[in-house]
Amino acid sequence: MVTKSIPVERQNEKSQAMPTGWGEVAQALLRSAGLGIYIVQEGRFQYINPLFQNSTGYTEKELLGKYSLDLVHSEDRGVVRKKAIENLKSENGSIPYEYRLVKKNGEIIWVLEEVTSINYGGKRATVGSFMDITARKKLEEVIEYSEKRYRTVLDEIQDAYFEVDLKGAFTFVNDQMSQQHLQYSKEELLGMNYKTFTAEEDIKNVYEAYNQVYRTGEPRLSIGHSFIRKDRTRGFSDVSISPLKNAKGEIIGFRGISRDITARKRLEEEREALLQDIKKINRKLEEANKELQDFVYIASHDLREPLRKISSFGTLLQDSLKGKLDEDQQENFEFMIDGARRMQNMIDALLTYSRLTTKAKPPQRVDLNKVIENLKKLELATLLDETQGGIHVPKPLRSVQADPSQMHQLFQNLIGNGLKFHKEGIAPEITIRAHEVENNMIRIEVEDKGIGIDEKYHGQLFTMFKRLHSREQYEGTGIGLASCKKIVERHGGNIGIKSTLGKGSTFWFTLPR
Repeated sequence: MVTKSIPVERQNEKSQAMPTGWGEVAQALLRSAGLGIYIVQEGRFQYINPLFQNSTGYTEKELLGKYSLDLVHSEDRGVVRKKAIENLKSENGSIPYEYRLVKKNGEIIWVLEEVTSINYGGKRATVGSFMDITARKKLEEVIEYSEKRYRTVLDEIQDAYFEVDLKGAFTFVNDQMSQQHLQYSKEELLGMNYKTFTAEEDIKNVYEAYNQVYRTGEPRLSIGHSFIRKDRTRGFSDVSISPLKNAKGEIIGFRGISRDITARKRLEEEREALLQDIKKINRKLEEANKELQDFVYIASHDLREPLRKISSFGTLLQDSLKGKLDEDQQENFEFMIDGARRMQNMIDALLTYSRLTTKAKPPQRVDLNKVIENLKKLELATLLDETQGGIHVPKPLRSVQADPSQMHQLFQNLIGNGLKFHKEGIAPEITIRAHEVENNMIRIEVEDKGIGIDEKYHGQLFTMFKRLHSREQYEGTGIGLASCKKIVERHGGNIGIKSTLGKGSTFWFTLPR
């Protein structure tokens, strides 16, 4: 480094020649020095040695008269100015400092610099020397990065680490093993045998695991066992052990990693208990549901016969008394017979609804186009003829995975509603479309141009026995859309409606492809 005792008498500005008054030896030293050396006066370079030129990539002509701070990285100029001033004022000699220097080609290098004050040509000047420490800085960065990664791993590791000798005595434990795992100090644990902390019922299995590692020389992973803490509470750990060898390759002990899984084990036990409770509840629900289905079926089935008799004998009695009854009596007979008939229809509907579960069939490939064609020819033929309605399928429908009979019932209900609730004097037209949606499902839409439904009633449509019109206006039991909802949901789909009063309705539902 340059010292404060360099004699300089006067300046030879912007010249490659050394300043006069310098001895030949001093001049030779400055040229051949292993440091970049420069002289700055009033902030501008007055002298630079060859190594300084080589280090910066500038020629002497380019540097002489140039502001020295122009070569300093913009982010480091404040630091360099401050350090230079501190060194020049110091009575104890200059202190080296680091900064980034920008070479002529734009490359950034790190330098270690030291400056001191001199008398140069009768004026105060600064002489500085530096060395390129870029390689060292890069190495420091690599080391620092590695150390940070190592510290991060140590900080984040949650497992306990330990080493034992061939007799099972602890020879080393980390903080996690002593403080968190077993709750002893390291000093207490060293020399103690692992059996001291192992639950009695697990000692044999753990011993056999160590013995296997000793015989085979191979690690043994995931050995679950209970352990006893200092406060006598019980925990559960998952341990992996491997052989600990000396320089000769001889097994002198074992190293292990133990993970405290007490909380997980407790959660598993609670989860298992909860699952058992859920299974019991499900069994009770299944039993209750079956009893309810049996009750609905038996009650509905047993009610049909007396209702049939009421209707039949009422009709016979009405016929036998024909001409003998006054108008009020005749009307009462009609109310009785009509009531029995409506009750019969409701019972039939309930039986149909209950059979959606009790008589359900496993899903299979169903061609929806064939379902619609069969409905046109059979169940809906009369209604189509009476209303002069039509059913249109612009593009063939994709097949679905479903219960065939329930698909038949689903389309019969939705298309039948579209035909029934049509505008007076206008033949109903039903259009059926389908397209693929996410989760391997198909969305099917059944659109009509009928009377439509006020939006305030949309949420009630799929409720059992919910009617929006009187029986005098439109026939029905009020169970058709509830059945549709149950069919769709049984197949894992959803159902809904888009409708505006007076502008028709579109019922949509999804089914698995």
